Amino acid sequence: MANTERLAVLQQVTLAKESVSKQRVRPSLDDDARDLLNDLFEQLNDLQNELILADLSEAIRSLQKQSGQLQKVAVKLKSGTKALAQLSKEIQEVAEVVGVLADIAAKASSAGLA
Repeated sequence: MANTERLAVLQQVTLAKESVSKQRVRPSLDDDARDLLNDLFEQLNDLQNELILADLSEAIRSLQKQSGQLQKVAVKLKSGTKALAQLSKEIQEVAEVVGVLADIAAKASSAGLA
């Protein structure tokens, strides 16, 4: 996997974490939304760590799993308030680029490039 793709995804995950962090401290959030955002923040934090530290074969499997999990959370957020629906779009984009990165890494690994 090329380092530039990893860094681009890492940047997007970091920005999403910042957005989630801002949203999860809003006083108007109900407990369910706050719990969902706290879980999402933890998922993004784990993903960020995975992008930074993980070994390639483990990272591919984890990235695929995390992409799916983020997509599920994005669907849940979509039905929330306007602010949460907007956050859903951002999380969906992160899920998509993480999925693409996992595909690139898997292809590079199977071709002996990584």
